[in-house]
Amino acid sequence: MKQYSRVTNGYTVVDDVTTRPMVRGHNFPAYSFAANFKYLYLIFATDTPRYDYATGYLSTEGKILRGLKPAR
Repeated sequence: MKQYSRVTNGYTVVDDVTTRPMVRGHNFPAYSFAANFKYLYLIFATDTPRYDYATGYLSTEGKILRGLKPAR
């Protein structure tokens, strides 16, 4: 993400990932932080005690929801 999406004042979207060099867009939707960093967190923080996978869930906005019971 840092290599391809970083611009002078923040981040932007990549319009076409199949081209080299990748064509960058002109905006960065606010939900992208929650979505991208949520998945990065899930990938790289699997052995951390900061999040209990047995009792918590991550929403699509990247928020931790505790105390939900699975559907039966």
